[in-house]
Amino acid sequence: MTTFPLPGVVGLMGLLLAGSQQGIAGEAGLRVWPVDPLVKVLRTDEPPASPPRGVAIEAARGEIENGQIAFRSSADVAKLTASVRLLTSAEGTELAAPRVRFVGYVPIKKNTEPHLQETGEQVLVAKAPVDLPDPLLEDSSVSLKGGQTGAVWLTVPVPDDVAPGTYEGQVLLAADGVEQRVPLSVKVYAARVPSQMSLKVVNWYYPVVLTHTYQAPWWTERHWKLIEADAQSMAAHRQSVGHVMLHETVRAVQDEKGAVTFDFTNFDRLVETFRKAGLPWVMGSALAGRHEWTSKDFYAIPLPLTKPDGSKGQFPTPEDPTSKEEAKKRVFVMTDAFEKHLAAFLPVFQKHLEEKGWVASYIQLQADEPVGSNAAAYVRLGQLVKKYAPELRRAEALRATNIVGALDIWAPVLDQLGHQMKFFKERQAAGDEVWFYTCERPRGKYMNRLIDYPLLKTRLLHWASFATGTTGYLHWGFNPSWGNPFQNAGDPPGDGHLVYPGVARLHGAPPSEDKLHSLDSLRFEAMRDGIEDYELLRLLAAKKPEEADAICRSVVRSLTDYTLDPAEFNKARHRLIEAVANLEK
Repeated sequence: MTTFPLPGVVGLMGLLLAGSQQGIAGEAGLRVWPVDPLVKVLRTDEPPASPPRGVAIEAARGEIENGQIAFRSSADVAKLTASVRLLTSAEGTELAAPRVRFVGYVPIKKNTEPHLQETGEQVLVAKAPVDLPDPLLEDSSVSLKGGQTGAVWLTVPVPDDVAPGTYEGQVLLAADGVEQRVPLSVKVYAARVPSQMSLKVVNWYYPVVLTHTYQAPWWTERHWKLIEADAQSMAAHRQSVGHVMLHETVRAVQDEKGAVTFDFTNFDRLVETFRKAGLPWVMGSALAGRHEWTSKDFYAIPLPLTKPDGSKGQFPTPEDPTSKEEAKKRVFVMTDAFEKHLAAFLPVFQKHLEEKGWVASYIQLQADEPVGSNAAAYVRLGQLVKKYAPELRRAEALRATNIVGALDIWAPVLDQLGHQMKFFKERQAAGDEVWFYTCERPRGKYMNRLIDYPLLKTRLLHWASFATGTTGYLHWGFNPSWGNPFQNAGDPPGDGHLVYPGVARLHGAPPSEDKLHSLDSLRFEAMRDGIEDYELLRLLAAKKPEEADAICRSVVRSLTDYTLDPAEFNKARHRLIEAVANLEK
């Protein structure tokens, strides 16, 4: 985290942050200057009158922190590169070189609009139409138009066993032969972020997107390599729960007598991929869905079925899949056929999880976002899951509360959590777990992770987890972008994706820059930083709960009253990391 001068901070930090009038000036009009990584650099930004002289980062051991450098040229630049070598301390200890990436820009054609029932000022980074920073490009170089500003993103992984101290180096920016060097300082504290996160975080995952974007056929080795890379990225960004689509990974097989068995081959490999990457929990996709938001009943999401003659079908098999009547082409929850379906599948599924040693770390979704009109059907669904797979933990992103007994993990949308905090505290007292989720809402004054929102709204989501005593976070969209997210960010922008495809042509780069993995975003980085902050708050709260609460409340006073000032946040973060470091003494 880039920091600013604080009372009592002197010496090297003060020298690095001494101002200049033009940034770090270069020949041919090239100017570079450090920018707080919580600030989104716009194409129109000019260097401030007194910018910092260098990038100063504070970090705990075992965490990853970021720095940012803006650059601007008065003339077109054909090729701009950036690099940095390993960092060293005065004692000669070394810290690995930060990862260097260029910040990419996406066109925002329409801003996020608040819902009618939401009140309070909605703070936007800029008004549309505008290009906003979000993807982190791994291209070896970028071009730059004269009079435009861009940014370099520095990612500093700090080993959990590195010696505390200050590590120094330089970032080299070269533009068409003109070089600029920016001092870089990383102050490592004795505080240590745990290797395993206690906060359960899941972004739903869609392997089907990879088959289209990367031209990777289902379950080929190319497909699996992409999945493995995404799993590693999730773990590196502190996501702790992998998401598995049951109807894509589990296959039903029918024999000549009509008996059905289940093939878990792809399910197992995907779970093993998540676990190998470092995600200890797994969430299975919903068992049921609905065709309209207010439908009174849910229907089974079928598994693909292979019949004895090799033809394809679905399990459960409805009365008439080709019918226009919903009652004939679906198997509904409030029918005996649905219970027969779960009675055939769930006991086998639970036994398989038990044999693999996964049942205690598995979470089952049932039917996404139940509301009042379908609460009765949802309750029956939850009861059936409990009846036929009693060891599974049932979870849901939800809107309804009249479903007590139907699930074990409640994940209300963030604004609902705030409005009905008493109810959810009662559920915690009763032994249930409470998370929260965001999607295309809430908007307005609330925190969310949309592209045209300040990055602090994303980072503070997990300070809100600490403030509310919730233990998990859910979002529906890790990668479900069907088109080109570099050109169409969606409505609201960024709701449907947290990463970008590594296909170079989609952002205008040559094929030689293709990556066989997804590209990170500024929002993904801010999410990780917020999760690490949450773990530091928990460490402090274990020994000094009042101090942890005071630090958190200094920046998150409520779910609609929180700071959007990076300098104010940096002070709270500085207090937090020093307080946790003092626990080590």
